[in-house]
Amino acid sequence: MRAMIYSKTWYAGGQEITLPAALEELPLLARAGSVIPMSNRIAHVDADKETLRKFLVFPHKGTGQRHISIFDDDGLTTGYLNDLYLQLNIILSSDLSRIDLTISREGKWKPAYEDIAFVLPESEQRDLYVNGQLVTSSKVVRLSELV
Repeated sequence: MRAMIYSKTWYAGGQEITLPAALEELPLLARAGSVIPMSNRIAHVDADKETLRKFLVFPHKGTGQRHISIFDDDGLTTGYLNDLYLQLNIILSSDLSRIDLTISREGKWKPAYEDIAFVLPESEQRDLYVNGQLVTSSKVVRLSELV
């Protein structure tokens, strides 16, 4: 399964589809079981002022599990060679009643953002749990609480 992010339409895998492609809104598809990090700021403007990171969560329509890693660093230096990076290892599990994200951390780098908002597709009715805690759609979670 794949979801078209802007139209919020789901498509079954293994088929060929034709999508409209206006210049101001290119078709963007996400695989079911994906987590996509999004920023409200353009990275090259001033990443130090970014206070919030959004994770777009695309759970399986039914039951499924996927392992995901999200890597982040300052983007300027080779500090990642000395553990100055942040890698979030995520296990996304879903069944017919709930969605679970189990998140662990690697690296010593501390990004400017401390808050993470988890965003589910509008049509998603299941509860989201992050490291065992219920997370409502309006709640922002502190990075330090996750790992």
